[in-house]
Amino acid sequence: MRVMSPSKVIVKTPDRAKLILQNILTILLLILCAASVIVGLRHRSTAADLLTREAQRRRVAWKMQSLRDDLWRADRLARAGRSPDEIESIKTLADAIATGAYEILSMQPENDEALTLAGRAYELRHDFATAEAQYTQACDAVESVGRDPDGKPAYFSISSMFRGLLRVRLLLRRTLLDPSERAALKDLHEQAMRDLNRAMNRLPDPLQKCLLLAGLQICDDKPRLAVGSCSVAIETDRTEWFALLMRGVARLWLKEDSEARDDFLNATQVYPYAAEPHAYLGAALLRLGKRGPAIEALGESLTRDPNFFEAYYLRGLLFQEEGLYEEAAQHFRVSVQLRPGHSDAARRHADMALEAWTRGGQRDRSLLDLAVESATSLLNAHPEDPSAWILRARLHEARGRIEAAESDAAAAIRAAPDAADAYRVRAELRAGRGAWKEAVQDWSEAWNRAKEAEPKNAYRRARARALARSGEADEALREFDALRAEDPHDLALAIDRLDALARAGHPDRALADSEELLGHPAATSRVHAFRAALFLDRKDYDRAIAEATAAYEADTANVDALLTRARARAARGDREPALQDLQRAAEHAPGRLEEIKKIMSAVRGDE
Repeated sequence: MRVMSPSKVIVKTPDRAKLILQNILTILLLILCAASVIVGLRHRSTAADLLTREAQRRRVAWKMQSLRDDLWRADRLARAGRSPDEIESIKTLADAIATGAYEILSMQPENDEALTLAGRAYELRHDFATAEAQYTQACDAVESVGRDPDGKPAYFSISSMFRGLLRVRLLLRRTLLDPSERAALKDLHEQAMRDLNRAMNRLPDPLQKCLLLAGLQICDDKPRLAVGSCSVAIETDRTEWFALLMRGVARLWLKEDSEARDDFLNATQVYPYAAEPHAYLGAALLRLGKRGPAIEALGESLTRDPNFFEAYYLRGLLFQEEGLYEEAAQHFRVSVQLRPGHSDAARRHADMALEAWTRGGQRDRSLLDLAVESATSLLNAHPEDPSAWILRARLHEARGRIEAAESDAAAAIRAAPDAADAYRVRAELRAGRGAWKEAVQDWSEAWNRAKEAEPKNAYRRARARALARSGEADEALREFDALRAEDPHDLALAIDRLDALARAGHPDRALADSEELLGHPAATSRVHAFRAALFLDRKDYDRAIAEATAAYEADTANVDALLTRARARAARGDREPALQDLQRAAEHAPGRLEEIKKIMSAVRGDE
């Protein structure tokens, strides 16, 4: 093995140190170069970002100005546009504004002005729910900024005004005909007042303050003060259509119908695009008895906003007054579909369907089915309303679904256990299917719960009739005697007592007592019909026919007399006259068609 000498080792040591030093310097140089490159790239990126942000800012500013111009054009069209083409142009502009606002929001999500412009666009589209949501986002965007210099929360001003007035607009739509309905809209009422108060404290413009004050007074049920505030706003700017609208509604609530009509008419001239002035003009004309112009005004309203439920309801009222029940029912149904909680429309729809079903002519079961849908929609909105359950029970009864009707009546009793009306309805249903003992119980409950203002004796009388038919004729007679002692001149009560006498096994006494009532013209037809039924039971067909004929001549709408005479004639062998009587009965009482058909079938079966 070769060993180096010390001299050689000493010579090589300086060369290695130099090499290490050179490597270190090279590495430092590379690090410096890399750092300079990174710094340069960072400066370059920052410059690019600045340029991009500036370009975006300019683009947003340009786009925002374009949207303001589009909104101005849409407003100008709305103040002049009347034709369908102009109305469609407004909606097209509104769509363009909304699209442009969303483009800005994709770059600046917290841009409250873009959100407010989107809300204005949706108002022009009559999409009030979306408009309210956009205004709410604008509120949130402003509140998220923090606090302004005076230390107050940075609530919005313009957006709050738009949202507050929009909520007033929604309140007016729902409470036009019945201001008391505000109680069911408590949340919306409170939200509107909160928005209006916030905006009032932030906006210096006198006209805007008048509008906000009028809105507060409308919400606070002070129509006379609202008229004054709106008048100040109108004097400041005679083209302020919403001030005209609010003043007209306030006057409508004050029963100043002619003045309200003038305000609504002016609003339709100033801002013909909005649906409300036309609809409310129709309401004022309806009150003034001008049906033709009212129908025309409501039609104009629906061309602008096909979803305006109150306009459908008002047209339904007009068609109802004209006797056009099917058209009225259709309008009430649409009103309920557009606003499920519209109780007045649902009830009128049910009444129209029942009236169309019972008055004769075309008997379309689908009308009842549609009315049941409206009643169900009402129940979904107000499940604790006993009158809504009773409404659907009546419809089920007309459809022949007695079990479903009794179930709804029971639900009405659960919703209002202290109300007599629900027990009355169930008692009538049970009596209709012959469950007289159960009916007696319900009539007793109704009688016990009836208030002084209610017909307590009517419930007691119905209970006595049910007792007579349930086999408790003696108790029924005691009830009738007690009732007659209180009112001896009540002819209807005296006739009901005759029936109880006959059922208690005293037909001769009933016949004798009935002769005393024949001298009363108001009781003649019913008494003769009662006597005819007694003679029919005795198989004295000639006298039954004579008494039934006397009853029919006294009142040609007495269907019971016709049915008794038909049975007596059929039993005597006079089938053709009997069938003629049944045909007349069917014309007078289409609601009893099933009963008449059974009798007719029995008569024909004797041939």
